[in-house]
Amino acid sequence: MLAGDFHFGSTQCDVSLIRKFVGKYAGVPNVKVILMGDELDCVCRADKRFDPRNIAEKYRGERNYVDLITDDFIDLLTPLKGQIIAGVDGNHGHRT
Repeated sequence: MLAGDFHFGSTQCDVSLIRKFVGKYAGVPNVKVILMGDELDCVCRADKRFDPRNIAEKYRGERNYVDLITDDFIDLLTPLKGQIIAGVDGNHGHRT
């Protein structure tokens, strides 16, 4: 299965769709997952694209919001452990 463009951590992310994806494929024999990029939306304050209004409310005002977003995303995907075989880099984790 190919998946990506979740933009987890953004106000635009639909976490329920990610949960639905994980629930559908977690533990299913012979199903492997390739993450296609932009799974996280971790544009930091030093990036010219940064806009605090785009950060999901849960993470706003947190000094370490990128770490929190990353930890929560890992927790969300944990049921797919052993099934995720690759991940492609995206542009929402890089500074421009």
